[in-house]
Amino acid sequence: MRSILQTVWCCVAHMPLLTEYKLVCIVLVMDRPIDKALAACGGNQSELARRMGGKVRQAHVWHWLKTGVIPAERCRAMERATGIPANELRPDIFGTDSDAA
Repeated sequence: MRSILQTVWCCVAHMPLLTEYKLVCIVLVMDRPIDKALAACGGNQSELARRMGGKVRQAHVWHWLKTGVIPAERCRAMERATGIPANELRPDIFGTDSDAA
């Protein structure tokens, strides 16, 4: 069973039409590998890019977030940067733990 990381963002929102304040909470369920990798870097796209090294830039990380796909050639660098195994980042390319058994 996969673990699901959940982040709760709460803020106080002013409702101008109602002239009152309400607590607004947004729950983000992060079960995509790129979301887990980003969470390992404190949610900072630039930090993830820096840790990966090479020619990886924040714009690349942004693109991976939008598409949900990490290029296979970047998985080993992301594994070193975040500690998340490549087979979790791209099980379609690197297989799963159960494939090894």
